[in-house]
Amino acid sequence: MNVPLVDTMRATGRRLAEQGLKSCDVVTDLDETVWDWSTSILGQPLFAFAHVEWIHVRRHMTALLAGIVEGSEDIPVRVWTAGYGYRVDRVCDQIPELARALCLGTPNQRAEAALHCCTRVSFLNGLIEHPEILRDGKTVRVSSKIPGIPAASGRPQVEAARILLDDRRENCELFVAGYPDRMAIHLVGAQRKWTSSVRKLRPWIPIDRTWAPSVARAFSTFLSGARGVVEAHPDACNEAYQTVRIRLPHTVAYREWIGPGRRIRHLLAHHPPSSNA
Repeated sequence: MNVPLVDTMRATGRRLAEQGLKSCDVVTDLDETVWDWSTSILGQPLFAFAHVEWIHVRRHMTALLAGIVEGSEDIPVRVWTAGYGYRVDRVCDQIPELARALCLGTPNQRAEAALHCCTRVSFLNGLIEHPEILRDGKTVRVSSKIPGIPAASGRPQVEAARILLDDRRENCELFVAGYPDRMAIHLVGAQRKWTSSVRKLRPWIPIDRTWAPSVARAFSTFLSGARGVVEAHPDACNEAYQTVRIRLPHTVAYREWIGPGRRIRHLLAHHPPSSNA
């Protein structure tokens, strides 16, 4: 009897935890890493003060992370995203296994307030408190994983993580630069331009593929002593995604995503180049 890949990945996560991988050592990006997203221009509600997105949650990656958390006494993995907390919470509301893995979405643990979660608002707060953290403004963007930002924004749990999952190679390189005990796992082929997810008619639906088995192998090499940037490649699979529909009020999107993004870009554009960037 063939065991479903979701069950295999959950068991693999538990086994990795038993072998010494700590969930608190893992920090993950969300968009294009734990899920893909899409929206439809003509699929929006009429005369509404909100917009709708379809979030395609990667089932096997979720199961892998959940298994690691289960084997680590339910300590959540850390989150580092350029997105905003309200959106993260709404996804976790509908995917209980993801909510357990990230320990987010419950009434008592919202992403923007969680000390193990760094969002776009956190990024802005960190820059305001400690602008000296900035590197060369020409090479840093809103989605950059700049070392020091989580701690500067009051998220030392995120700063303490030693393994990053991210779809952007440059973020992986930023994360490990100057940190010999860190690993960054680059999900090759996962990165998308946000405009590619916006469709006029029907929302975009990703093809079935998963990075989870390759990520699990990278975790295993970390336990064996590997460090630096490593690559994870996708495999073909069945039923790769669980799709949920979320409603995002415009006022919240502006307060937690659009507004902070504009302020961050302004700070980056007006920061003088660093001599050691």
